[in-house]
Amino acid sequence: MSFITDSINKKTGIKYAYQARSYREPETSKPKSERHCIGHVAHVTNKIVPNKKREKKENIGIEPFII
Repeated sequence: MSFITDSINKKTGIKYAYQARSYREPETSKPKSERHCIGHVAHVTNKIVPNKKREKKENIGIEPFII
């Protein structure tokens, strides 16, 4: 299952958007999760601004949306 979540950096005050994925480990049947930063959230428009790394790679289909 994949979903998008946000988190605020307390030191800088910048809100970042993460793509999170949860899954079960096949060997132990324990739940695991992983998160990848997809960009920061603009203050005025409240939309996700992609990271520079993602812009260079192929478009993975993540469109800006309002949180």
